[in-house]
Amino acid sequence: MDLNDRRDQTGKDGQEWFPHLDHNISHTSLGLCGEVGEIANMVKKYERASLTFEYLQKKVPEEIVGSIVYLLKLASQLDMDVEMEYDRKREYNKHRFAYKTYQVRTSSDD
Repeated sequence: MDLNDRRDQTGKDGQEWFPHLDHNISHTSLGLCGEVGEIANMVKKYERASLTFEYLQKKVPEEIVGSIVYLLKLASQLDMDVEMEYDRKREYNKHRFAYKTYQVRTSSDD
């Protein structure tokens, strides 16, 4: 199953489970923000030592998949060819980033 198949599946799930919200891109976008916010909140708590890395490994995947579902739903609502857009963006990034050499500045460079 490729990304467009997943997009179609997510679109059909949305039509079946939430028909009154099927074309509501605001709802989908806000749902995506909520999922990504959950990830950010857990990472923040990990950084301040309130959560363990093992906890992140256990809990973050669920939020990542939730984010992917909302992204695929939005792609469905916009009738987007996810595979084509992914390839186009990857090609752009390859030329933008892959062939550059980055130098890390240190405090002694100042």
